[in-house]
Amino acid sequence: MRAGGDLSLQLHDGQFSNAGQWQAGQNLSLHAEHINNQVSGELLSLGTTTLDTRQNSLGAVTNRGLIDGADTRISSYNVNNLGTGRLYGDRIAIAAHTLSNAEEVLEGQTTAATIAARERLDIGAQYIINREGALLFSAGELAIGGALDANYRAIVDGSANAITLNNNSATIESLGNMALAADTLRNTNEHFEITLGVIDGPRTITLIRPSGSSARIPTSNLRTYRWSRAWGYRYLTDPDPEPLAVTVLGQTPIPGVGDVTCTDIDDDDTCTRVPGADYPHTDPAWAYFGLTPPAPEPIPPTLSAPVAPQAPDESGADSCEAGAGFDQSACDAHQQAQATYDQALAAYQIEQTAYTDAWAQYEADNDAWDGTYEVLYDTLDDKITAYNRQFAGRNITRWTQYNIKRTEHESQVTSSAPGRSSPVVT
Repeated sequence: MRAGGDLSLQLHDGQFSNAGQWQAGQNLSLHAEHINNQVSGELLSLGTTTLDTRQNSLGAVTNRGLIDGADTRISSYNVNNLGTGRLYGDRIAIAAHTLSNAEEVLEGQTTAATIAARERLDIGAQYIINREGALLFSAGELAIGGALDANYRAIVDGSANAITLNNNSATIESLGNMALAADTLRNTNEHFEITLGVIDGPRTITLIRPSGSSARIPTSNLRTYRWSRAWGYRYLTDPDPEPLAVTVLGQTPIPGVGDVTCTDIDDDDTCTRVPGADYPHTDPAWAYFGLTPPAPEPIPPTLSAPVAPQAPDESGADSCEAGAGFDQSACDAHQQAQATYDQALAAYQIEQTAYTDAWAQYEADNDAWDGTYEVLYDTLDDKITAYNRQFAGRNITRWTQYNIKRTEHESQVTSSAPGRSSPVVT
């Protein structure tokens, strides 16, 4: 059904179900207890498209087809935009108790619904459910609260919050400002699964604890020798960096200053610091060897590196040029995106300057600290080398032995579909 001007239908008792096309050259208005726009259904206007079921306190608008208008306004207790449902408009305003924007399986194929505004999206509902790949989108501003005001704007000042906003493995996105006013916001990943993968091992490690000692020493740090009719262990002076080993100052060799272990001696990137080889100012080795500890090492900045914003597509500027290509809606969206980008760029430049200055100061402080205490750490390393030599001839004839099978696991993500909610600049 088509009308060059306004097209209006009001059913005082019953359900309106549409599988065809209703199109108005100006405004389209539908009032019924329930409105069902089927997969093939289209409800379109060049003006305001209004769907209203408030005459029934439990009325519902269900859309699996296409709804579009310059202004699209929906008022209903329940609004269900499902599967193939596409709800569009330059400006969209939805007033409901419960809004469900969700996926649906039709003929074995899963499709997620979309609500997308070319300029502004306002939702006033107590419960909002956006799930399983569904999209709430605005090329301009987006606001979600518990109710709409008289101008069809979502109330986001805290006076009428939504009770619950669920974004479950779905997307809420705007190119302009976004305001979400809800008592409870759940942005969840409904498909997050992990498994434990083996990254090292299994391998067997043999440790011994000498009689009268608390140290646990890997046998790779020892060499065997024969005495009488038995055999025993003697220390190597350079302990192997075995993570399960327990070194005890005064009882076992200890790592040298800055010792590293490398899987490829020709590639520094494969080297890692041996546990215990840093010797910070709090390490007991300073007192043990009679040395005054250094001042605390400078602490690196905790600032995260800022990320530069992405400039808007310059092709959008063409829509602002006078002539056949002029498009007011596209021009407004481009100008909004440009303004948002300019603001984000200014903030980024400030953050980048602070980040650069902080790291420059840290590097200067660290260089000064290294220069001040280089000789002191060389002295400590010499004392550790001399200390470790004493274990070369020390015999271990009685011990407790531990045979350990070690396997290293790491959590690995096998499935993920996070909920996404953000204003973005394109």
